[in-house]
Amino acid sequence: MFLVTINRWENDRAKPIPIVLRQVKSLRVELTQPERALGRTPKKSRQTKLRRVAY
Repeated sequence: MFLVTINRWENDRAKPIPIVLRQVKSLRVELTQPERALGRTPKKSRQTKLRRVAY
C-alpha cells in the first residue's frame, strides 16, 4: 500500500499532506544521519594530507 502511495506522489497523481511530508523528511534524516537525529554533532573525520614527493 505504501509503495502505491509513493508512486502516486512521484508521478504527480497525488500530493502528500504536510504532516506526512514532515515525517518522511524526518525519517530520511534518521536513516542518513543517525548522529544528527539523536541531537549529536557528527565527529569530524581525520583526513590524511598528501605530500608531494620529488622523484
